[in-house]
Amino acid sequence: MIPVRLKMHNFMPYRGEVPPFSFAGIHTACICGDNGSGKSALVDAITWAMWGRTRANSDDDLIHMAETEMAVEFDFTAGGRQYRIIRRHSRPKGRRASGQSTLDLLMSGNGSFKPITGDTLRQTQRKIIDILHMDYDTFINSAFLRQGHADEFTKQQPAQRKQVLANILGFSFYDELEERAKDLAKQRQVEKLQLESIIQGIDQELAQKPELEDRLAEAQQALADGRAFAWTSATHDYTALDTILGVENNSPTRDLKIKTIFATGSTATEFIVFTVSGITMTGTAVTNVGLNRNSNNTAEATAIGDETGNGEQALGYTAPLFSGRFANDGSAEIDVDGAIILPQDHMIGVDFTADGTTCNVTIWGYYVDR
Repeated sequence: MIPVRLKMHNFMPYRGEVPPFSFAGIHTACICGDNGSGKSALVDAITWAMWGRTRANSDDDLIHMAETEMAVEFDFTAGGRQYRIIRRHSRPKGRRASGQSTLDLLMSGNGSFKPITGDTLRQTQRKIIDILHMDYDTFINSAFLRQGHADEFTKQQPAQRKQVLANILGFSFYDELEERAKDLAKQRQVEKLQLESIIQGIDQELAQKPELEDRLAEAQQALADGRAFAWTSATHDYTALDTILGVENNSPTRDLKIKTIFATGSTATEFIVFTVSGITMTGTAVTNVGLNRNSNNTAEATAIGDETGNGEQALGYTAPLFSGRFANDGSAEIDVDGAIILPQDHMIGVDFTADGTTCNVTIWGYYVDR
């Protein structure tokens, strides 16, 4: 910090508007004068402007005895920039009241000073300390030795002396680097865990690759042999008690593997997929459609749509295999790749959990020898 200009108003012995004092061109100076003439008050004005602290017991004691308010304006440079601090204080208007203080911080730029004052006096003071890289205690134990307190530093506790030296030598910069390094390490650790989770998921998918390839080959062969079918149900004014589409395997010799479930609806809702056995479905019969146009095979299955009053609860299942959700006029596709297997007399059903006006559910599956 390099002082540039000091202006005082009613500060200690300096009553009224005192001409500003310029430090321009001064490298080393000696201030001489009688006792009480205001030599130490010059330094008090600087410390009070920067930190709001002096050798006086209170700010009220700094106001000239015949006045009710005071102000100090101090310009200085730090880090290649020029700043201006304006600190004011007025006496309390009542015996039980407290004096009022204000603090403004400005920074020079483009030939004028622009305010960079904080929202509160404390925030502004914190900005000043950050600019100076020094607080009041460090200042009076290093750059400035107060009269009668030359041994101030040596009388401090070891921890306080360490802190003063740390402030003088700028060790706080390394503390900031340490905190930044810790924060960066934490961030990298989180990223590491996220990447490990992603890699674990990829490894799990890769581990399933042979099985999925076998399922795909099985489905493709079933399609080629005419053993793949689709069931589609369209309904209107469905309720939450409707099973939109149910498909039951009737084959005594073959299992029905479910490949894909596709659902659409006019109402934002959740849909539930479940399996159950030993029930009688009632509703609108749904025709099976062979997916191989060159085959005349017929699915050994019973498919019923719009089972009004026979929702999943009425059908007696205990828990859904899985559920999905879509928005208004939305859709959802679930590809299970043959993971759901229906033996004879077992049924797969799809239910919507909200009332709506239109919906459409398609179930694709294929038969395999038991």
